[in-house]
Amino acid sequence: MKKIHFIEMNKYVKVDIQSLLISSNKWITNGADNTYFYTVEEAYLGSPTNQSIIDNFTNYILGEGLIDESGSVDVTTILGEEDLRNAVTDFKMQGACAFQVIYNFGGGVNKLYYIPTKSLAVNKEQDITDDVTSYWYSFDWRFRTRYKPQEFPAFGYGNGLETEILYIKRQSAQPVYALPDWQSGIQYCQTEEELSNYYNKHIKNNFSAGKIININQGTTDSEEAMEEAEQAILRKVTGSSAAGNTVVSFNDNYENRTTVESIEITDAYSQFQFLSQECLEKIMLSHKVNDKALFGLPMPSGFSSVAEQMVQSLKILYRSQINPMRKILTTGLEKAFKKTNPNVKLVFVDYEELRVTTQPIIEQPIVEPQTLKMAAEKVSFDYDDTLTTEKGVLALERALASGKVVYIISARGTKTGMLSFADEHGIPFNRVFATSSNKAKVEKVLELGIETHYDNNQDVVDELPGIGKKI
Repeated sequence: MKKIHFIEMNKYVKVDIQSLLISSNKWITNGADNTYFYTVEEAYLGSPTNQSIIDNFTNYILGEGLIDESGSVDVTTILGEEDLRNAVTDFKMQGACAFQVIYNFGGGVNKLYYIPTKSLAVNKEQDITDDVTSYWYSFDWRFRTRYKPQEFPAFGYGNGLETEILYIKRQSAQPVYALPDWQSGIQYCQTEEELSNYYNKHIKNNFSAGKIININQGTTDSEEAMEEAEQAILRKVTGSSAAGNTVVSFNDNYENRTTVESIEITDAYSQFQFLSQECLEKIMLSHKVNDKALFGLPMPSGFSSVAEQMVQSLKILYRSQINPMRKILTTGLEKAFKKTNPNVKLVFVDYEELRVTTQPIIEQPIVEPQTLKMAAEKVSFDYDDTLTTEKGVLALERALASGKVVYIISARGTKTGMLSFADEHGIPFNRVFATSSNKAKVEKVLELGIETHYDNNQDVVDELPGIGKKI
């Protein structure tokens, strides 16, 4: 007697995003016990390509940090850098992030603390389309008997003193929880991890795909014993971690002797190379990455120089992805910060070396300052109480419309607030100066060869005879 079995290897099961919502009498989880959050997290931890992309996106979004452009609030006193970084990583990884909102006795927000989205479940409302009024928190929903869920009001639904949950998410096809914007690449992340597991096992087995040991003394007398042996073998040979394992086969022929046969895979390297490249390409495509070089991967280029490639690619990346994600985050966070000061205007500050690259590209020959002065008049503007006034903005627009070369020169200590204004009006960041004093401002005006400077400070105007004009 010879027994032949068809062994069904591991299968990929497509996720039905609508069936992820699991409802109880109190809450709705993202998959049973919120496990889909862990599925996404594992695709981040197990795929080197995916982890690198998400980590780089986090850095691009954060830049040099989050500031209040109005100067009303010191952001870091309410939201720490580590909490912000963790939240931004969560937002890119999961499509959402959450904060614990702590109020002071005056009704303002005292602190924002990061909360992992995987630890939260939406309260079950009467209708799924209703506003979420509260969230349930558990340290780990897979062990909620140990970590009993606690209910907290959603932001704006508390009494103004108790802890609330601020939940920020992107729009997606999932009606309750957000899906990551790289959802389509999850299976490729899982494949990349499986490939690494397979080849790790393959190497440990001296590059052998495995052995078949034929025991030719006949079959066992016990059907149960054979079945038990087969199940043990099955557990050993299925999955990527089983690469190179030994297979035992019971036979009742072949002259009753044990034989050993090697299982050879002649094109294993080419298969691995192809699948690895395919995973890399598809993961990057799911993240809408337009240039591998931006994420530490070399790529052939048709540009005349690496610098040109980086400038063009960064512009596309910021405008198509980074800035829209920043907008969702700042809009959500401002809801909490405005509880402290209604004038708050949150912005992420770009890295200094990247600021010029996010401006519109203007192809023009390099012109020495003397030549430029003859070709177009140089005009500069103070910022506070000058460009912040209607009259100042009108003068600026007239100068730009007439083709004048415009600078912003302020006595501020930092460029905070001025850069976003410059961006809105198409003024390159390298023409924005924060001199820290009026004396230094006057010196900078003279140094640059400015022909007309607009300022609200009469003392500055007096120091620039024939040049200074009062706003």
